[in-house]
Amino acid sequence: MALVLTGTVVTYDEADPVVTGGAVYIGDDGLIDSVAPSRRAAPAGFSRARRVWTDGVITPGLIDLHNHLAYNFLPLWSAPRDVPYGSRHQWPSAATYGRDISNPAQAMGLAAAAAALRYAEVRAAAGGATAIQ
Repeated sequence: MALVLTGTVVTYDEADPVVTGGAVYIGDDGLIDSVAPSRRAAPAGFSRARRVWTDGVITPGLIDLHNHLAYNFLPLWSAPRDVPYGSRHQWPSAATYGRDISNPAQAMGLAAAAAALRYAEVRAAAGGATAIQ
């Protein structure tokens, strides 16, 4: 189903970086067909497309190239020291790491893996990520 999102569109195109009163035309295939001011005539095939008035800012999706979704339901871990670690091999041996990170992640994975993954995906989407590797 074709869709038209309207709002302030951030394009990251140097020639036209922000389209105020813009429209993003998404085809039946789910791909973006075009971005244009919404006052212009719709491209061919979009005259009957569903319109969503966002009253907000529309940005391109962000790709999260490195994430550990199994841990994303946990709060940010505070290292139990003031001096920075010298390498990534040091912090997993901290006394609180197993208790605060490894054990809860493993327990959640056994008890509610699907729910934890859904929660992590929602957090990522709320932060702007539309794809996670």
